[in-house]
Amino acid sequence: MKALVLTAALTCTAGTASALCEDAWYLRNMAFDRAGYCFGSALGKSVFRSC
Repeated sequence: MKALVLTAALTCTAGTASALCEDAWYLRNMAFDRAGYCFGSALGKSVFRSC
């Protein structure tokens, strides 16, 4: 799973908006959320809990 997220993150840096990029964004931020991270962006706050 880590390799998939890393690969997706590397391919998404070109500004693509593919489903793979969205999945990588969600998986990365889900890990941050579970670790107790407080999101500052409106999107992060709307998808995950905020502090």
